[in-house]
Order: sequence, then structure tokens, then C-alpha cells
Amino acid sequence: MLKNKFNLTKYIIWFSILMLGLLVLHRPIATLDLAMLIETLRDQSFKHMLILLISGLMVVSLSTLYDFILCKAFKLKITPSDIFKISWISDMALNFAEDAEKRKGSLRYQLYKSEGVDPKKAMFIDALKDMILFDDGGQLPVTFKISFLTRLKLILSTTIKWLLTSFLFMYVFTLYDISFNRLDVLLVFAFSMFIANVSLIPYGFGIFEVLALICFTSLGYEFSQMLLVLITFRVFYSIIPWLLTMLILALGPSKHKKSKLSESQRHLVNWMSVKSFAALTLFAGLLLILSASLPEALERTQLLNHVFSLSFIKFSKLSTMGIGLLLIILSKGIWDKVQKAYSITLLMLTLGSILALLKGLNIEIAFILIMIMVILAPAKETFYRIGSPIERKRCLYYFIILGFMSSLYISLYNYFTQATFHLLVKADLTLQSLDIIIFIFFVALGSILLNAFSVQRSDFKYATDEDLVNLSLFLKKYEGNAMTHLLFLKDKCFFYAVNNTVLIAYRPYKDKLMVLGDPIGETKNFKEAINAFRLFADQYDMVPIFYEINESMLPIYHENGFKFLKLGEEAAIDLNTFTLAGKKGAPLRTIKNKMNRGELTFKLLTPPFDQELVERLKKISDLWLEGRTEKCFSLGSFDESYIERAPIGIIKVENEVVGFATIMPHYSKHTVSIDLMRIIPNPPNGAMDALFIGLIEWAIEEGYDYFILGKAPLSNVGVNQFSTTKEKVAKYIYNYGNKIYSFKGLRKYKEKFYPEWRSVYLAYPKGTHLPNALIQLTKMISGSDKNSIG
Repeated sequence: MLKNKFNLTKYIIWFSILMLGLLVLHRPIATLDLAMLIETLRDQSFKHMLILLISGLMVVSLSTLYDFILCKAFKLKITPSDIFKISWISDMALNFAEDAEKRKGSLRYQLYKSEGVDPKKAMFIDALKDMILFDDGGQLPVTFKISFLTRLKLILSTTIKWLLTSFLFMYVFTLYDISFNRLDVLLVFAFSMFIANVSLIPYGFGIFEVLALICFTSLGYEFSQMLLVLITFRVFYSIIPWLLTMLILALGPSKHKKSKLSESQRHLVNWMSVKSFAALTLFAGLLLILSASLPEALERTQLLNHVFSLSFIKFSKLSTMGIGLLLIILSKGIWDKVQKAYSITLLMLTLGSILALLKGLNIEIAFILIMIMVILAPAKETFYRIGSPIERKRCLYYFIILGFMSSLYISLYNYFTQATFHLLVKADLTLQSLDIIIFIFFVALGSILLNAFSVQRSDFKYATDEDLVNLSLFLKKYEGNAMTHLLFLKDKCFFYAVNNTVLIAYRPYKDKLMVLGDPIGETKNFKEAINAFRLFADQYDMVPIFYEINESMLPIYHENGFKFLKLGEEAAIDLNTFTLAGKKGAPLRTIKNKMNRGELTFKLLTPPFDQELVERLKKISDLWLEGRTEKCFSLGSFDESYIERAPIGIIKVENEVVGFATIMPHYSKHTVSIDLMRIIPNPPNGAMDALFIGLIEWAIEEGYDYFILGKAPLSNVGVNQFSTTKEKVAKYIYNYGNKIYSFKGLRKYKEKFYPEWRSVYLAYPKGTHLPNALIQLTKMISGSDKNSIG
């Protein structure tokens, strides 16, 4: 919650500064000559661009001095090249060490560990990044105290880095022959960069530019010239070094296959590599759209006109824009490691590079796309997922981006086709109906791509009659559990693992695979089967959730990386000690006496059932539901084919059936439980108790050891002073939520049978958003959103 508030505050500040910039700069923005700006950028010589490139990389690399100084202070045996690599990647890629709790997961920490650095030293190098200007307050061990000389070196390195960065900024002024006052530029740069860094927006994008523009225009500098300076500075100081880092990280999967990284470290580097692939794909898409929007150089266009018609060149520009849109969509599939996205991305990069040449001989853009393709090509094994769930809001998000980029393309395209500069070819280039058709085609193709990446319902096969026959054969060989009989409802999918010796029943819901209860089958194979199911879920980028698992199974789930939440307790009657005698059995003994006198008649019926009886039971069920939707997944429902699979206990009053309960076989010689229980509104006194007594006595006669009465949700959850916050919240819901659900009443009723209480749990992977998972689980069980994926 605190993190969300922090992010909200951060982006409110960012939005506020941008709005301030628009308010102050709206007039110069309205009069900006964009075509002249593009022409000025194009007129720069290769020599000047090369100087800027080298200078920018050198200035950015000065941030590595921090690591060199601390590695020397801690006397770490690590080569300079490795120090440089770790520092560069850690600073340019992502900042994982925003707070103390995340430092162990930071990239700098993991990379130092991979080079054999002591974990404590690696952690301190990472942690001290933001402490160099302050006293450590005695919090660090004596071994890691920073000497005055080391502290001075760190301060000097930071000062030199920012001073040389300001010189790079000034060099851009001289590049465009802009007269400037050094003190003005230095002060504006220092102020704008300081606010940008404090805002914690990545690279200070937007913040630095807006503040610098406001300050420079107030000092009398020309707006268009300052915009040119800021664009150039940002490209060579931030964008190119970032792209270089993404290229390095994108080599991760192949480079680190046989490295000395541990499994967790390799996972982190591979994760960074995949995100880099996605970033490069997104960049390629944006680059193509921008390229298609801007005018081409006159000399290149004239060469193309000798070979191709103007209509063909125009078609190439539109197609380039379309490929750019598709690459933006494909970046989502690359991010999620989807196989289809990988193959299609390679194809789109190839087409994009060809179209870049056809529309305007954009050799530079074609080269960049080919480079991205070359980096992506060897990483085929990284993209193993069959699909990935796409929520409606994410689809909306992507189409908003597509709409924005399309509008930007059309605006820029029309702006430049109406310009009069010599670098533009004057012709009938305005958008026509055919162009709109081409645009609609690419948007439709984008929709098809999104659908192709998403997990389809057809990918998960719900149980058929044939599957139920195989399930029956499986249960003759292996014992079931308290949830097994619910598998015959046909609302679940079956996952067989470890040579068909273990069965896991699940149901897909949005981005989750909800598993009902523990696995069944060969017990010794449960650990391997759960791991196999996690890998199966990962193929679809879905989260496995195990619902209502047994306490004795927790160690196996823990070894497979799951966390737990106690859901409540299950009431189990020990039939070997159950009795109606004595003081505690007096209330139930009264009901038993009524049964003996014939006031309440219990009868157990076995299938097949008489149709007239089934219709009566259906009527009772409908009366009990009172128009509510049948619950599903973890609860039985009234389905004729389902209730025909087990005995039914009925209770009669004056020869009229007033209630019934279906038996839930555990496919075990020891345990049986109650499943579906329905009774008429305002039933005769004691009817429900008589139904339970009749079923319990039948179970005793059949030689069962335990009779399960069902669950008491949230019972005894969060009662310990060291319970988790989530469990303590559940405790308050249990204590004060009886207006919503009779939590206490349900437990109190079952207490009259003096059962044993067994804890049941929810198992979920680390990183799962638990509140969201519980809401989804509740909706699925309630039947309010059946079979929902995506």
C-alpha cells in the first residue's frame, strides 16, 4: 500500500511539472517549426555525431568510479573489466535497491556474488550507493567502515561526473553555434538535473527537459534552439547508453548458459535479458513509426523515384507504420516469452528493415533492426510459453497506445506533407481512403496477434465422459481425498503427472490455474508432480493456486516455492469414539428419540434413483437455493448425472421428503463425508440434526473411521500474536462478519457433534497478489463468472 502511494505521488509530481511546462511554454510550442528542427538535425556532420557518441559514453562510464573506489577499499579480488561491466549494467538497466528489503534482489548485489564476492560485501557495496555523502551512524560493522579518504574519493568522483556531464551539455550548445553564458547553463543544468533525480522518474525523462526549457526561455534563449539542444543531449546521454545496455543484457541467455552463476542468479540475468528483448522490440516499433512519420531526405527520395512509383513509396511508408504498430504489440508477447511472438517478431523485423529501405533508403534504421534481429535469433529456447493471459484492461491499454501512436503518425505525416522545405518531395501524399483501409488492416492484424498470444479456453480441456471413466479406473488403483468426488462434476481439467501416477484437478480462471485440494495418486511422487504442474502453468504464464490443501502436505508445497494462508478448519468425527450417550450427547439424543418414535424418518438410498424421487429432490434444492446461483468447483451442485454416483440420505416427516444429503466418497476405506445438503425452508424442528445422525450411524455400520462434516471458514485463523497480517485480517472478518456470512454459527452448529478440527490452507507462489487471487477464487466458486480466462 505504501509503495502504491509512493508511486502515485511520484507520477502526480511528474504530471504536475508537465502541465506547468505546457502552461508556461504553450506559445513557443504552438509556433515551433518542426520541419526546420528535423532539417537542422539532419545537417549535422558524422564527425560531430561521433564526438558526441564517444563523449556521452565516456561521461556515463564515470559512474563506474563508485564501484572501483569501493572494490579497492574492501580489497576485492575482481578484475577491472568485471567491475566496469557490473557497475555499468547495474546503473543503466534497472534500480532494484530502492529500499533495504529489496537490496538482496538487486542486480548489483547478484552480479558481484556471481563473481565470487562475499555476499555481505556485495550487499554493502549495493547499500552504500545512497549513503556516501552521509555518516553511517555506526550501523555498519567495523570491517566495512568507510575511511575519510574513501569518502572523499567517492564525493570527488560524483562531483567530477556531474561536472563533465555539464561540459557535455555545453558542448551541444557549441555544436549548434548557440551563444550562451556558461554560468546560466551550469545553473540551469544543475537545478533541472537535481529535481529530475529527486523525482525518481526513470532517467528524469520529461522533468529535466520541461524545467530546463522553462528556465532557458525565461532567460531569453530561443525555445526551438533549446529544444534541439535537449533532444540531442538526451539521445547521447541517456537513450544510446540505455540501448547499449539492453543489447548487452539481451545476450544474457546464451552467454550465461555455462557460466558460474547460481540458479537464482542465472534466473535474474535471464529475466533481465527477456525484458531487454521486449524493450528492444518496443523501441524498434517506435522507431519505425517515427521513421514513417518524418520526411525523407531529398537525394534519397530522388534515387527511389527512378525505380519505384510515388504510390509504391507511399504504400511502403504506411506499411512501415503498420509494422511498427505490430512490433509494439509483439513486445508484450516477447515480455511474456511466448513462442508465437518470437517467430512473428523475427519476421516483422525482417519486413521492417526491407520497408525502411524501400520507403526512403533508411540504411541506419534497417541496420538497427537487423542488429536487434541478430541478437534475438539465438535466444529461441528462451521463448517457451504456449500463451499468456490477456485481461480486458490490458487489451484496452494496448489499443490506447495504438490509437495514440496512430494519431501521432497521422499528425506528423500531414504536417510534413504540407511543408515547403526543399528536403520534402511535393506531391499528392495526403491520406486517402486506400490508406485508411491499409491502416485498419494493420489494426485488425494487431488484434489477431493479441488473440494469438492469449490463453484460449480450448487450450484447457474440461473433463469428458471418457475422462471420468479413466478417473474411475485411476481411483480403483489409488486412494482419493475429501475433494476427489467433486472431480465428477465435469467443471475441472485433469493434469496427470509422473507417468500418470498422480492426478491434479484444476480450473483455469483469468491468469490463475485454481487447483482443488491436494494431488491424488502415488504419494511419493507428489513433490515431483507439483513441480511439473508449476512448469505446466508457466507455459501459459499463469499462476497455480492450490485451494483447501491438507496441513500434512505443507512441507511438499514449501519445497516447491509456495507460501500459505490458513483458510479455516475442517470438522472430522472419529466414528470409533462417537456416541450419543452422556451429558454432551443429550441434545442429539433428543433428536434420536424423535427418530425412534417415527416423527423423523431417515433412509439411505442407493443409485439408480426413481425419477419421481429425483424430481422431489430437485424441488427441495430449488427451494433451498431461493433463486441463488449454484456454487461450483469446491462444492457439489444438483446435477442428475452427478448425484447418481453416490448414495443419498433423505429425511421424511409424515412420509414426505423434507431434506436430503448426498454422500461424498473419499475413495478410501477409512473416510467418508457429506456433500450436497438441501432442506426445505422452515423445516420441522430437528430435521437437519436427524439427517446428520442418520448419515453418521450409516457410516459406522459401513466400518468407516471418520465422517467429515465440512469446513468452518476462517475458524481459528490469525489467533496467534505472531500470525501474519493477512491472517489477522481474516480473524476480524470471522469475528465481525456474521452479517455477511454465518462464520461463527456454522462452527457452533458442527461443534455439537464434538469433531476433531483439522486446518486447511491455500498455497500460492511467492509474488502472487493474494487479495486479487482470493477475489478471483470467490467469484469462481460463486459461479458469477464461469470459465473465465483473460
